[in-house]
Amino acid sequence: MFRTPLLSLLTTLLVGQTPAVAPAHGKAPAAPAKATKAADPAKATKEDAVIAKLGKSVIRQSDFDTFVRVVFNEQQRQQINATPGVLDRVKTSYLDSLVMAAKARKDGLNKGADVKKQVELAEIRVLATALAEQSKDELKKRAEVNDEELKTFYDKNHEQFQSKPSFNARHILIAVKGSQPGSDKGLSDEEAKAKAEKVQAELAAGKPWQDLAKQYSDDPGSKDKGGLYENVPYGRFVPAFDEAVRKQELGKPGAPVKSTFGYHVIQVEKRIDAELQPFDKVKEQIRQRLTATKMEDARKAFMDECRKAVGFVEVPAAPKDGPKPAPAPKAER
Repeated sequence: MFRTPLLSLLTTLLVGQTPAVAPAHGKAPAAPAKATKAADPAKATKEDAVIAKLGKSVIRQSDFDTFVRVVFNEQQRQQINATPGVLDRVKTSYLDSLVMAAKARKDGLNKGADVKKQVELAEIRVLATALAEQSKDELKKRAEVNDEELKTFYDKNHEQFQSKPSFNARHILIAVKGSQPGSDKGLSDEEAKAKAEKVQAELAAGKPWQDLAKQYSDDPGSKDKGGLYENVPYGRFVPAFDEAVRKQELGKPGAPVKSTFGYHVIQVEKRIDAELQPFDKVKEQIRQRLTATKMEDARKAFMDECRKAVGFVEVPAAPKDGPKPAPAPKAER
């Protein structure tokens, strides 16, 4: 199951990446000072063997090893080495790509404007990636957040770490016909109100919520839980329900309340005021937020430094109407 998708991936990568290590103008690629061997480590001590000849140039094992190291990440390299026959197929594709690149040069394709531009863009991508890789540790260091910064942010932004006021309440819903779009379930308004009043009376007489909710409630979200909703922020339910849980006496089933869904018999169990969450509980949340901010600031500062180092000046786009912008200043060299 693994081989087919892997080989498909290899083909895509090989086609896109091989030119980066292809021999230039008939010369064999230079062997790196130290290559990461893709083959069996036991063979790593052998001579850097010639694996192919291309005209007057030679292609060595180290060239192929460098290709594998550059093109594939560590996990992919492990998969390549662990799957019988895949490394040989990668090598064949690599050599085929070198042959095709050499033939393309012989045919003059490397002199075409589009090809030159693609090579230029590939070089830009490779160099930009190399600079980003070289700079990542420095950027990470600039984005580090210490405990003092975390506590300072917490102390200055208490309002961001307040839990919302909420409530615990039980309810039984008696649905009114037509209250649910596309459904004919429910009673008439008069019948639903009378049934809700009956439910309220039974609750007041001491019958368990668990039993009555299961027997009467048309709310599938709570009927099997004794009608209970816990830690619900105000404003989550319809206005009539929300108003009732704000005002109703605690611990007693109130008079039926009508909403767009029907009639509710509600008993407010608890009202929970807004509360400042402890620093230790939100510390990592603050760290992630500040780290992201500092990383973005570090990235912008890094790009400003790069622009200054190479004399980059962006020319604003000319407006469609009105005066033309002043010429951009010449970059210092």
